[in-house]
Amino acid sequence: MASTDSIPWEDITAAGIDTDFVELQRSDLGGHEFVWESGDVRVVFGPAVDMEAGGTHGWAVVLYSIELDASMEVGAEAWCETAAEALAQVKAWTA
Repeated sequence: MASTDSIPWEDITAAGIDTDFVELQRSDLGGHEFVWESGDVRVVFGPAVDMEAGGTHGWAVVLYSIELDASMEVGAEAWCETAAEALAQVKAWTA
């Protein structure tokens, strides 16, 4: 797996997150985001986009519950100042 400009794969592994469940995908806004998925849980994390001013600031982490009909419900959202804080939140939600 290649590194991105945001969070290196090595940092994800060092945070204790199983990268077998993580994919890097293009976001709806044209950037990249990481997606951890297992069973009926999906956690999406990456740079937080400032919709008003443009650009990014901090890190967004969103927990989804995947329903039987394949729809997704947002279970929780977190904004983190640093990538390390975002990875700690991902680890907490995927443990």
